Amino acid sequence: MDESQARAVVEIIASASTNFVTKDDASSPDSSIEAFVCRFKSNLHRALWIQGAGIVAIVGTFIALGTALG
Repeated sequence: MDESQARAVVEIIASASTNFVTKDDASSPDSSIEAFVCRFKSNLHRALWIQGAGIVAIVGTFIALGTALG
């Protein structure tokens, strides 16, 4: 594995592990709980928007197909 590939692997692993709780988060329980709740809410809202957009797209497709096939 050359250096550029190794850097890419390290970058991917680093970006994938940025949302984990660290020892610093555990040292102050109030701030870590607030941070966890904020991250959880943002992930939940993002998931709901993605699911909502998917549902709208599927319903729109069905309506278009129904109109086209008459």
